Parts: sequence; structure tokens; C-alpha cells
Amino acid sequence: MIIYNTDSARVEYYLPPGNWAAIQAPFAGGHSCTASIDCASEFCVDGYCCNTLCTGNCNRCNVAGSLGTCTDANSDCTGNCDICSSGNCAANNALCSNTTTSCTCTGSGTVFNCITCTDDPYGVCGHPICSSYTCGQAYDNGVACATCKTCTSGSCSSFVAAGVTGLNCTATHYRCDGAGNCTAPTTNTCTTCGGTQYTCTVRCVTLCGYAGCSNMAYANCAIRAGGCEYANAESCICWQWTY
Repeated sequence: MIIYNTDSARVEYYLPPGNWAAIQAPFAGGHSCTASIDCASEFCVDGYCCNTLCTGNCNRCNVAGSLGTCTDANSDCTGNCDICSSGNCAANNALCSNTTTSCTCTGSGTVFNCITCTDDPYGVCGHPICSSYTCGQAYDNGVACATCKTCTSGSCSSFVAAGVTGLNCTATHYRCDGAGNCTAPTTNTCTTCGGTQYTCTVRCVTLCGYAGCSNMAYANCAIRAGGCEYANAESCICWQWTY
């Protein structure tokens, strides 16, 4: 059926199931349309003459600024880690924060979301870590463990090596003893420092068996398992560990 539409002042033909299309020169891309025959491209998509049939699940021909050009629309993908790629929503791991709470994408269709790495597999002192968008494991030494113990495979069952500081064993010259204890050093006070005001070497070596301070306050003389500190002009303190 062909009619003259007095409202639009054009000759139209009936296009089932209820549309009327103009009998005229086809429109260029970006022009509004009601049927493919309206368009030079023969693609009337999303109400506009389009350059392609534009059949993806997140591309459209009515994107503002690109009318008539089939354009990916990220807004049609509703997850928090997906983008529109070549007309279809796809997982993009880079949109996840790559931390312990947001590691990698999972989903399908138009919805992809970041998944969370949980603490459950890592024991009392471990935690998850995201590496290359894969949930892995990491262990905190000393954070959740008792003094002089370390986290191994999620359990605070391992003692740190003898001579290690930290891990709640931080007092001056205190060291872990290799059995889970923080031990104090034994000390001896040297007097009459070898006749030289700033040299404790002679007396400290004699008493403790280790190299002593020489011409400086608090010299680090950690040779073997002990040392010597300058205290004042006439004395110094030798210290050694008991394990």
C-alpha cells in the first residue's frame, strides 16, 4: 500500500507489522530512520542509518557524538571489571585493583565483576596476595605471632634463628635464642681501659674475648656473638649472649 502522508509531506509505503517508510532517496549514515530501506547502507539500527548491522550486546548506532557509526558503549556492560570490546562485554582484569580484596574478573554476558581473595586458606598468620590477577598466599613474620616465632604455612609454629632481633624482642642487645625466647645479654663492666681514655679494647678483649670499642662511642663491635660499648672515659661494658 502506498499513500501520501500529509503530515510529513511525503509518499510512503506500508511496512508490516505497522511501520510506514518513505519513498525517496535513501538517507546517509546518521540520519534518523524507521526501516532499512530508508538508508543508503540498508542498515537502520537504533533509529539511525548505520554503517553496519551492529549486532553486538554493547555496541549501538545512537551513541551521542557518533550517530550512524556502530560504537562500543561501555555503559551497556554493567559489571565493575568489564568493558565493551568489538561489540561484546569482556572481562578486563586491569579494572580490578589487584589487591587482596579485588583480584581478577569473573562473569559472563554483560556482567563481569572483580572477585575477592579470602583469608580462609592462609591460617592464623597468613593473608592472601594478588599476583598477576591470581590469588596467592603471603605470610606475616611476627605480625600475628608471639615473640621470637615466625609464620610458616599459616601457623606460628616456627622459632626464628638465634641472634635475630625484632619480633617483639627489641630491647638493647636482646636476641631471640632459637627456642622462642627473648634473652638478655650477660654483661661485664670494664674499668681502667688499658690506660687509654677512649680505648676499651684491651680490657674488653681480656674479659669477653671479643673486639672492643676503639676511639668512638657505641662502636659496633659485633664480632662473633657479643661486643663492647664505650661508656665513659674510664669504663666500658662488655656484653655477650648466653645461647
